[in-house]
Amino acid sequence: MNTPGLWLIFLTFLKLGLTSFGGPAAHLHYFRQQLVQQKKWLSDEDYNHLVALTQLLPGPSSSQVGIAIGFIKQGYSGSIIAWIGFTLPSAILMICLGILDFHFLKLLQTPQSMAALQTIILSVITFAFWQMFKSFCKTTWQYGLTLFSCLFILLLSFKMNQFFIICISGLIGWLIYKLQNQNYNSPKIKIDPPKSKSGLIWFAIFLTFFVMFFLLKTLYPNVFMHSMYSFYSTGSMVFGGGHVVLPLLHQEFVSTHLIQAHIFEMGYAFAQLMPGPLFTFASYLGTQIPMTSSPIFNGLLATLLIFLPSFFLIFACIKYWSNITQNLKIQYIVNAINAAVVGLLLATIIPMGMHSLNHFIDFACFILLFILLRFNVSIFIGFPIIFFIYSFL
Repeated sequence: MNTPGLWLIFLTFLKLGLTSFGGPAAHLHYFRQQLVQQKKWLSDEDYNHLVALTQLLPGPSSSQVGIAIGFIKQGYSGSIIAWIGFTLPSAILMICLGILDFHFLKLLQTPQSMAALQTIILSVITFAFWQMFKSFCKTTWQYGLTLFSCLFILLLSFKMNQFFIICISGLIGWLIYKLQNQNYNSPKIKIDPPKSKSGLIWFAIFLTFFVMFFLLKTLYPNVFMHSMYSFYSTGSMVFGGGHVVLPLLHQEFVSTHLIQAHIFEMGYAFAQLMPGPLFTFASYLGTQIPMTSSPIFNGLLATLLIFLPSFFLIFACIKYWSNITQNLKIQYIVNAINAAVVGLLLATIIPMGMHSLNHFIDFACFILLFILLRFNVSIFIGFPIIFFIYSFL
């Protein structure tokens, strides 16, 4: 396998960050073409192992694959360089859009434009829900867990309810594993002591940051500490795909009135148009939150915080990826969490739909855009069509 230098790693991932549209599945396809088939940086088998590993971890799967490949090629510095290259284009664009958002707000002040934006967001999220439901809900207990998590969020309102449902769903997955596999001994994760110690240290760092930000937010309840915890915890709990950031970040910033709903929705619409990781939605949100007096610094800090857990988890797990991906107990736990986050997304869609779908034209445009997305019509075509239709109202 080829061993590229840091500069080549940066340029390669920068190109991917500029051209990778279409979400994580498309990103992973582009990665395979560029890094496995063309550049031969790793074998197809190793690439498949990496993809399987990232499906078991919280965070942005395509970015985590990039971080892992950078680590394999050039260690810790390679992972950082790969992430910077892939993330930089969309992060810069989202920060710029966040700083210039007042110009876009003027364009969206009409009721027609706001209705179009809400319909677009609802269609995108519903399509993501439909894709995730097909992928993650295949058994009766997964259907039940999806429904349970949805009803739990809709009926019970308290701080950290989404964190609670993710934890309890993982426990349910473990219990189901115990019930269905009483005579099955899941393979233990074995590795030589130096590597095992390194992995445990990185996992301890991951947990330490989580607890530290939570305690700081509790002891010093201000915007800065709340935002630090919110971005880091979101990056630590997003299973199943980038669209799951929507309910988590909505709870942290819109429900707490730190960001107005229409600004949040506009940023999410912008994120759909960007190449690279959807997690750079945080870059936009950072510019809207008065963590410090500098919107640019706030955007960069938010970007770093939401991706930071992915570094810690990749460093903790990459040395023994094959054993982790083959561990049936871990698979059950992650399958349960994935089913629960589908319910979280549904719990976001229901009130959003009740608020957005008020007239026949709203339903018609919602269904039209959903169909366009279903048949892989580019969002650069679908979004203008919806705005064009609403402009005649």
